[in-house]
Amino acid sequence: MNRKTIIATALGLGAACATSAQAASPAGWYGGASLGRSVEQLGGGAIDGALANQGLAASSSLDHHGTSYSLFAGYQLTPHFAVEGGYVNLGRFDFSSTVSAPAADSVSGRYEAKGVDAAAVGILPFADKWSAFGKAGLLYAKTSLEAGSTGAVAVSETHHWGTSPLLGAGVGYDLTRNVALRAEWDRYFSVGDSSTGKGDIDQYTVGVAYRF
Repeated sequence: MNRKTIIATALGLGAACATSAQAASPAGWYGGASLGRSVEQLGGGAIDGALANQGLAASSSLDHHGTSYSLFAGYQLTPHFAVEGGYVNLGRFDFSSTVSAPAADSVSGRYEAKGVDAAAVGILPFADKWSAFGKAGLLYAKTSLEAGSTGAVAVSETHHWGTSPLLGAGVGYDLTRNVALRAEWDRYFSVGDSSTGKGDIDQYTVGVAYRF
């Protein structure tokens, strides 16, 4: 699924939610936690570029998967619309690099991304206790590239704070009036910069939400 298809799907769900929205009393506050896996779309080339900024010519391989989790809170204004934000840890991705210049060496380390996000959420109930949702917002995250070598070359740790757009979609199931389960996919676009490596990260999670 390419980026244009992802954006069109998420925006289409949000538009459907907005079209079906009706006046209703506010549903109130909720909070919860999610746990799952993240998949990086950076590739080893992003790490090569980050090391090149330190004067190293390298060929890198990067682990594609990491453990991801989030803590979130939101306010549901109507049955069809909410605003939500929280802390998200997109995981750690280990890498290894073979350096050819300025000297032959091996470098290994990890790429990490974590921060806070905020999003508008469109909600579309479609069956008893079931609902679908789409979200769009921003992530403000710290990305880090931590690396070490066997000693022939010097490698510096680099960090970057930046803002990235996010789109997401998922389904929810109400266990009780106050407790709901949710399964969710989120894509965070262009996370990081040239000093740490930059690319998209997908997050797949399952979680629980509690309505106050």
